[in-house]
Amino acid sequence: QTTGLDVKKHVHQLDTVDLNRFVEGKRNEGRTPYTVAGYLNVISQSIKWAKDNGHITNPNLKMPVIRHPKRRPVFMTAEEERSLIDSLNPDIFRKGYGLPPSRTPHRHQRLVDQRDLIVCLLDCGGRFKEMATLVWTGVNFERNTIYLIQSKTGNALTTVMTARMRE
Repeated sequence: QTTGLDVKKHVHQLDTVDLNRFVEGKRNEGRTPYTVAGYLNVISQSIKWAKDNGHITNPNLKMPVIRHPKRRPVFMTAEEERSLIDSLNPDIFRKGYGLPPSRTPHRHQRLVDQRDLIVCLLDCGGRFKEMATLVWTGVNFERNTIYLIQSKTGNALTTVMTARMRE
């Protein structure tokens, strides 16, 4: 038994009441709607797999709909941004990295790269995957632009580099 869903039940035995009980149990545990929706997605995909592979499933099973609260985006203040970038300064003591003179060049470069990545993410508004897959041919210093492929849509996006990002 896991929060209202009997794990000993076979897929074809699941019904809508079981899933609603499961959702309620996860909510009572304090799980967010996004987490509960993730759990339901796993269950839904398992049922789909079973059906696609010739196993019996309950044709009357209705997956609960999870409503996500609409949230406004949260932005860092200038002070929070400055504090974040200052905390990534490669020229200060960092736990696990020691003081700059005792670091290997490789360790120091990792810290520089981490700071630079955060600056790029903050200044262009890109996602990590978009920046991680950026290639040098996508950087144009003459036009001061970078060419990204958006990870969610696959669309191309050209954005202007800030002076801080260019540096």
